[in-house]
Amino acid sequence: MAVTPDNPLGMGPSAKLGEKPTPDFRRPKRPDKAIVIVWDAEGTPHNIARGNLHDALSRPGWSIRSPAAKQLAAENQASEDDNTEPDQGSSPEQTELDTAMDALNELRIEAEALGVTVDQRWGKKRLAAEIEKAKAVSDAE
Repeated sequence: MAVTPDNPLGMGPSAKLGEKPTPDFRRPKRPDKAIVIVWDAEGTPHNIARGNLHDALSRPGWSIRSPAAKQLAAENQASEDDNTEPDQGSSPEQTELDTAMDALNELRIEAEALGVTVDQRWGKKRLAAEIEKAKAVSDAE
């Protein structure tokens, strides 16, 4: 960068005399994130600056959740309390995971039976390759 009257130290772009410098490294606050809607005890919504949110919520009855959302949460909690019977079955994701782990454990047992030192980090492909290698060695003997 060249030394000029506007930039006496040659350190990149700088503000002109009399202008306010604008830092490029700071992002301006998004206006939609600076305002938060809170509800008072009567259920009236208020637009509050994010900086004043703590003070607004410290008032009795004020909340960041709408009265409708509070009502819906209360109804969901009541319906969950009504369903007191325990789950008899497991979720499909757990069953698929258990099946996959069982298959992986069977491959590990088979590999160890053939004399392969098994690393617990090995997946299905690596175990199958090591088993094939051990079978080829045992067939060659």
